[in-house]
Amino acid sequence: MTGNNRSSDSLARRYSFKLLANAFSVPLYLVMEAILPRALGPSQYGVFSYTTGMFQYLVNFLDGGTSSCLFNRMARGRDWCAMLFYRNFSLGLLGVVLALAGLGFFPAADALVMPDIPRWSLPLAGLWAYFTWAGRVLRGVNDAMGNTADSEKARMAASILGLIALVALFAMNLLSLSVLFWQQIAYLALMCVGFGWFVVRDWGCEKKRPSAEEKKACRREFIQFSVPIFINGVAAALALMAERWLLQHFDGNVQQGFFGLSQKVGMACFLFISAMVPLVMREFSIAFGRKDLRLMAALYDRFGPMLFSLAAYFACFVAFEAPAIVYLFGGAQFAGATGAVQVMSLYPVHQGYGQLTSSAFYAAGRTRSVLWVSIAVNILGLFLAYVAIAPHESGGLNLGAFGLAVKTVVVQIVSVTLMIWLLSRIIPISFWRTLGQQAASLLVMCGLAWGAARTGALFSTGVVVLDFVLHGIAYTVAVAAVAVLIPRIFGLRRSDLQRIFSMARRMARR
Repeated sequence: MTGNNRSSDSLARRYSFKLLANAFSVPLYLVMEAILPRALGPSQYGVFSYTTGMFQYLVNFLDGGTSSCLFNRMARGRDWCAMLFYRNFSLGLLGVVLALAGLGFFPAADALVMPDIPRWSLPLAGLWAYFTWAGRVLRGVNDAMGNTADSEKARMAASILGLIALVALFAMNLLSLSVLFWQQIAYLALMCVGFGWFVVRDWGCEKKRPSAEEKKACRREFIQFSVPIFINGVAAALALMAERWLLQHFDGNVQQGFFGLSQKVGMACFLFISAMVPLVMREFSIAFGRKDLRLMAALYDRFGPMLFSLAAYFACFVAFEAPAIVYLFGGAQFAGATGAVQVMSLYPVHQGYGQLTSSAFYAAGRTRSVLWVSIAVNILGLFLAYVAIAPHESGGLNLGAFGLAVKTVVVQIVSVTLMIWLLSRIIPISFWRTLGQQAASLLVMCGLAWGAARTGALFSTGVVVLDFVLHGIAYTVAVAAVAVLIPRIFGLRRSDLQRIFSMARRMARR
């Protein structure tokens, strides 16, 4: 590994810090997401969800895989030439986003692309999407440089300040849609400043002006790496934007708000495992640089089942506790979102494996494999979205947000499974063993979550929050018991359990 002492941190230590930071961030995220639907209501929350989602798809498309190329280069060693290139690229991306947001002020574009959406929200949604993307990129750069601990501290500090501002605005009854946009933009920009400061600080005197040849080689690598992903991004962005447009066109802001809430709940389930993916991607890049495919396979077999099981732990519980979750997040006015929340809570289960598998392909430079799989599943997804959302007279099932959630989870499972099969032909992993572990883990988690919900219903206190907490405790105890008896189902080893127990004993003595 390269860089200063921070970059020599072990993968386990950096993951532990990232996991603790995410554990700290989860309550902040949950409070924030519980405030927004209640403050805005389904219709205005639908506007926020639709506009930010559309611009987020746009920004991810414009990224074109360049951020993954940047992370790969940074994992191999600090690369000032790549950073300079990416600084200029990010400024150009910001200009494109704002220009496209401006097009929404034309009446024709407003009627076609953004029905029932206030025009003034478009530039703000564009800025929100840009700073969300910039924060993710800068955070990934810090991970690649070994600055995980510092960047996570900055993220926690910015999250606390953002939450304080949000709660204050809500308490003073000032949290309108426009105020929410500005609060979110300020919070995201502050986080970007924190991440960027650590990157600049740790470069110090290592910065040097790249030569013309270095710039040319840098541009060539970014282009060769990113062109297949860019083409994939076109297909993915168009498909995802079309799906959200279909929901807006046929069902309006309220169903958009229901789907937006279901996405946020699914995202909350993914927060814990999202800590691991960029760190493992760095290790994949280093291993492939050494042509060590066995190490890549060992990393995949080690962390894939753990990510899957951790996501399944949260997702299965949320699926069976969806009515309480919806009530806590949005109140009675969001009761219609319960079905979508139940389905979308399962989305993160395969999301971790999907990102881990994509990271292995990116590290190996096999971006074309990702391209063809993504194009195929995006075509399938768009067809299924139309069938699920369109009204009966147009040949659809008229399922609204619930239908779009079902489509999203089904396509995710198909896509990830196909990607794992392709990866098994590149590095020595067992496709069928991976699927078997997934099935066993998911069935066990669902069974335990169902049992906790059914048992809890027999001894209900009548207080939603208290019942939810008691169900969670019973479920967690049951999962822990099964993990001790059959650790392999959850991707664990006996040695892992011994380390956990040893750590718990040390903490208890303090």
